[in-house]
Amino acid sequence: MPVHLHDPGSAGIDVSGCANPYLIRVPDGPGMMIYILGGFLGSGKTTFLKTFTKHYLDSGKKVAILVNEMGDIGVDGSTLRSEGFKAVELPDGCICCTLTQSLFEAVKGIKEEIGPDVFIVEPTGLALPQKVRDTIVRTGTDAGDITIIGIVDVPRFDLFMERKREFFLEQISESDLILVNKADGQPAEKIEGVLAVLKDLYDVPALVVSGKTLEGVDRLLEALR
Repeated sequence: MPVHLHDPGSAGIDVSGCANPYLIRVPDGPGMMIYILGGFLGSGKTTFLKTFTKHYLDSGKKVAILVNEMGDIGVDGSTLRSEGFKAVELPDGCICCTLTQSLFEAVKGIKEEIGPDVFIVEPTGLALPQKVRDTIVRTGTDAGDITIIGIVDVPRFDLFMERKREFFLEQISESDLILVNKADGQPAEKIEGVLAVLKDLYDVPALVVSGKTLEGVDRLLEALR
């Protein structure tokens, strides 16, 4: 059963022309909701992981998060734990390639031993979220319970399109929703340019947000069950 992000336009959500404007999918039964956050290092994945986690904890949901431990260049699992979040750390590499088997076992363990209502996965910036999704599906999870949220940041969008275009576009190619982050302080024409590129390439909604000022975040959270 999908949930629709309503009132398009005013908050940067563009659903016009989308074959399927429904983006946040939730299970019809008591299944576990799974979110995979995709994007380059520094795009804002950890910020939104914390935002989603707090939202669901405040709603009384049982939340598990899965992060990748990559030292200074990845997510610091110990920091997340110190903020009251439960983290399962996968050391020594990208969770969707070199640690695929570890990811498989970790997901199975979380499902069977923790049984959360909400499961949030944050791969490294070198990960392809669709590969993470495919591994989760192999654990017996219904693909319809998984939502991929791609995150791009406005300041570096043109740089990535110029220097890492192929991987950058593949990384967000199977997103159910794209967050256009760090829009605060950016010229309107630059934001509109990013939205135009995304609309031309992908048939999914894009939402302009700012993890810093929280612009657009309330509207996003309204769409979460």
